Amino acid sequence: MPYITTEVEIDLDDFDTDDLVDELERRGKDATSLSFDDNETLTKIWLHDREGRKEEAYALMREYVLEKLGKVV
Repeated sequence: MPYITTEVEIDLDDFDTDDLVDELERRGKDATSLSFDDNETLTKIWLHDREGRKEEAYALMREYVLEKLGKVV
């Protein structure tokens, strides 16, 4: 099945913060749990993988996913 992709530019300044929070909550997301720490963690995972430190990348990725899923193994 072929897919069609497109790029869309959105200026978040055009939206009210309360509207964005309401939309996240409507989609079942907790707006208070969002953070920029995710980007830092994902960057660390990528760097470890790129540097050939696969075991460290996997460990970080596993920890990150389990934390996001709220699961304990």
